[in-house]
Amino acid sequence: MVIAATVVSQYGSFFEARRCEDIDYMFFNFQNYTELLYPECTAWYSGANPHQYAVVQANLNGDPAQASTALNMSFTMAAWLSLAMHAIGVEVYVSCPWLVVSAPASAWSLGCVTMGRTLTDCRSCI
Repeated sequence: MVIAATVVSQYGSFFEARRCEDIDYMFFNFQNYTELLYPECTAWYSGANPHQYAVVQANLNGDPAQASTALNMSFTMAAWLSLAMHAIGVEVYVSCPWLVVSAPASAWSLGCVTMGRTLTDCRSCI
């Protein structure tokens, strides 16, 4: 995830809309500094628009709002990649019990149970 956030930061052309409430929280309620960096949030501070959003550039080396944007943009990619890797890994582990060297008995029994047979049925086939 950090590698993807670094790549996103190097391109410099990725932006995300963040709520001014979140940006204010990241800067510890320091209104002057937040309004200096994100002038769109002036309406949020005045109460004119309590749902105000500001555009934040994704930059891992920038201010806290920019760093969180870079990590947030790469989080979805990392989540889908890890989900796919785990799904493929489980399928390989269950369907190919002979690939597991460290615990062949448990892998063999897991493969038998997954195929809908009992352990006695599997032992009788050997």
